[in-house]
Amino acid sequence: MPKANAEERAGGPVGPVIRAFLRYRATLAARSGLDFDDLIQQAIGALEGDGGLVDR
Repeated sequence: MPKANAEERAGGPVGPVIRAFLRYRATLAARSGLDFDDLIQQAIGALEGDGGLVDR
């Protein structure tokens, strides 16, 4: 991800760590990948969206 695009997404100047993280997230999205945070969010969404799932 170009520096200008990273700064635009972050709302201002960014350092190398933020640029690396934004590239990481963009690569995950491009490959339809999931990381641990995504798995947790999906589990929470499933539990919130299906009351019967909690009962099981």
